[in-house]
Amino acid sequence: MDGDAIGGTVNLITRSAFDYSGMRLRATAGGGYTALRGNAIYQGKFSYSDRFGTNNNMGFTITANWDRTDKGAENKETDYDDPTADDGGLVRGGWALDDVDLRDFYNIRNRMGFGATFEYRPDQFTRFFIDGMWNKLDDDQEFGRKRVRMGRGDYLDSDGTTLEGARIQMESGQRIEELVQQTVSAGGEHLLGNIGLDYKIAYSFADEKHQPQIDSEWRSIEDNYNFRINYSEPDFPKWTQTNVGDQDVFDEFDAAGYELREVDYRNTSASDQNIVVAVNLKMPYTLASFASEFKFGGKVRIKQKDRKDDRIGYDWEGDDVFMSQLVDDKDNGEVSFLNDNYRFGPAPDAGKVEEFFNTWRDNPDGFVGSTDIWDTFGQSYDAKENIYAGYAMTTVNMNELTVLAGVRYEATQNDYTGTVLRWNTDGDLVANTDTTDDRSYGFFMPNLHFKYEIGRMSNIRVAATRTMARPNYWDLVPYSSLDFDGEEMRAGNPNLEITEAWNFDLMGEHYFIGVGVLSGGVFYKNMDNIIFELRDDIDDPTSQFDGWEFRGPVNGGAATILGIEVNWQQQLNFLPGFWSGFGIYANYTKTWAESDLIEGKREGEKALPGQAGDIGNMALSYEWGGFSGRFTLNYHGPYLQEVASNPDGSEDEWKDNHMQLDLSGSYKIIPELDIFAEFVNLLDEPEVDYYGVTDRPKQQEYYGWWMRAGLRLSL
Repeated sequence: MDGDAIGGTVNLITRSAFDYSGMRLRATAGGGYTALRGNAIYQGKFSYSDRFGTNNNMGFTITANWDRTDKGAENKETDYDDPTADDGGLVRGGWALDDVDLRDFYNIRNRMGFGATFEYRPDQFTRFFIDGMWNKLDDDQEFGRKRVRMGRGDYLDSDGTTLEGARIQMESGQRIEELVQQTVSAGGEHLLGNIGLDYKIAYSFADEKHQPQIDSEWRSIEDNYNFRINYSEPDFPKWTQTNVGDQDVFDEFDAAGYELREVDYRNTSASDQNIVVAVNLKMPYTLASFASEFKFGGKVRIKQKDRKDDRIGYDWEGDDVFMSQLVDDKDNGEVSFLNDNYRFGPAPDAGKVEEFFNTWRDNPDGFVGSTDIWDTFGQSYDAKENIYAGYAMTTVNMNELTVLAGVRYEATQNDYTGTVLRWNTDGDLVANTDTTDDRSYGFFMPNLHFKYEIGRMSNIRVAATRTMARPNYWDLVPYSSLDFDGEEMRAGNPNLEITEAWNFDLMGEHYFIGVGVLSGGVFYKNMDNIIFELRDDIDDPTSQFDGWEFRGPVNGGAATILGIEVNWQQQLNFLPGFWSGFGIYANYTKTWAESDLIEGKREGEKALPGQAGDIGNMALSYEWGGFSGRFTLNYHGPYLQEVASNPDGSEDEWKDNHMQLDLSGSYKIIPELDIFAEFVNLLDEPEVDYYGVTDRPKQQEYYGWWMRAGLRLSL
């Protein structure tokens, strides 16, 4: 198993034609409904397997799937600043509304896939296989954006309730993404006397292409919106325009009040290929009269990824074009948004904008373009990663006690090519230079496990392991990205170190007769070089970017996690009659973390980026006759997403707690045919981010609930 996992990995093994005595056919057809958009969704699945040949020693499985969803999301993002009001006070203690972005997404996604596996087992000691898979995702997205730029105006009072001279921008965009993934693998398994041998070679390739993305920006004719702001609902601050009807002032919901400024044209492509070769050998032996097994093997993983970006900004140089000329007919400003908290539109129509753009593109009296140097060159890259791994382990069965000990070593080589762009103080490009970075490192991962059987149905497990987590692929690339409008810089970090961890686990488990288990345990992790996203201000008077905001991945110091976990899964068939159909599934994990984030500033923090203190899942199921149903509740507590450099942590970005309720059920009409239904996110819980405390929201995103129902055939 690959070593780059601190929390663990899951090894999925698909079913084989040899798992059945004969032909096996399964088919699913269904459709559903998405509440947010009121649209239909569809699904189809098919699998067929059979055996043939002499003594049925050959088998094959073919699969196909198709899924179409027509969903979307409604989103609000909030930025803050620290201006001084006209009355001389700091507005809202330095947390004045700067930007409020409302975003409306429409997504149509089509997924389809095909797979096939062929196996040959000439005897009971030998197996050969070859399998392949092809998957395609078409993601067609349109979005509208309303950006209320309060920071462009002036606050008259320090409580932030009166604002003059704000700006509003409306935007539209569309993106059509095509992602194709292909995988083929082959291998074999042999029992040579008492020696077991298995090997595998696999190749996968993914190709991501975007049809040109066209985003338009429309700006209010004048920066003359005056607002009265209401903060009574911290998650949904409201503003009311107070100068409607004044001379030369438009209502914010009047499409004629916005004129076309520019169109952003973007074309992106990326590819990713992987080659994996692995071999394992195992043999039995006796250690002090105890039956034991020795196993060793190796793996080579070769990965290559590249990205190309072509981005051009087109300024409109023609006669004034107002949004009322290309308005979206389905959104006139009366449509409710974010659970009726806001009015969104009117908005430009993405299709009409594209047609208009294609008519006037590269016309001196229309759109005049210039290459976006930063994105075109700064975000393109080539990256390679080679990993060479080897391991040796032994398992010793000492009656009730089983001991597993081993060591794994992984050597990693990285090569990255990106672009360094240099600018003068006027913001003009003066240098465009390819930059390369290569590095190599090795890492030993010893591990020791004990399992002690307390009777037939109970175990105690103890483990000590050393593991690691590599940085995300994209984070290592020496890329960079600038937002001159927002004065923000984002960059990769080729100097990121891997996160190292020592892990200690103690767990007990008891299995019930029939189906069920009760388990619990305690774990402790001691990590070094933790990786997280940092947000900081650039302090360099010699740079044109002095005072800008920087975001990027960095290494912190040490961190520890102490946790407890409990798990209960049981069918309550010991209860009488009707009640015996109920089943319980529940688990809960509680962790306490401490981490050194920034040396000298943020040490001993009682949080670890990405780690929630509370995680729980609970399901209540019922089975009786041909009916099977389940309520499922999933919960995670708040966790730190992005670290800010200020010592008090008030600007840290957190993901708020989230609870989701799902319902599913099926009924067996005849032994071969089921009818099923499933309902997802019944509580319509949003994803929420906030800065430091929950009454400073950064983002809320709603997806609505959706359902699917259909038929399943099994032969």
